[in-house]
Amino acid sequence: DTLRARIALSGLAALSAQEATYFVTARDSDGNVLDGNQNYTFNLPRGGVPVDAFWSLTMYAEDEEGRYFLVENPISRYNISGRTNDITTNEDGSMTIYLQAEMPEGEDAAANWLPAPRGPFSLSFRAYLPRADLLTGKWTPQPVQLADTN
Repeated sequence: DTLRARIALSGLAALSAQEATYFVTARDSDGNVLDGNQNYTFNLPRGGVPVDAFWSLTMYAEDEEGRYFLVENPISRYNISGRTNDITTNEDGSMTIYLQAEMPEGEDAAANWLPAPRGPFSLSFRAYLPRADLLTGKWTPQPVQLADTN
């Protein structure tokens, strides 16, 4: 059927909500299309993501035919997760992920860099074995923010 075909093509909704929760966006907190010609941050609060397994943030770029693929990049990083080696947290326990085409300055920022294409992109945030706060909507990922360039 059509639903099964869409799931097979996108990979989203392939698991039940108790197994995985998915959030997808192609817009920032102001409603603007995400574009790698800008710099963005994605923040996770202190305490992290309420999951019993793991979370991941994956970036996709749209091709000429409207299909979405992983973003080729110089460090071969296609997602970032709580299992990413050397990922860093802020002093308050929160985490900032940098979404931009160029490597951010500073060792900690570079460790948390998810490279973006020079153009539109989308993000998929997946939470595996979500806890009740995720399942009820009490906890949701914060919106992607345009980075402060000052």
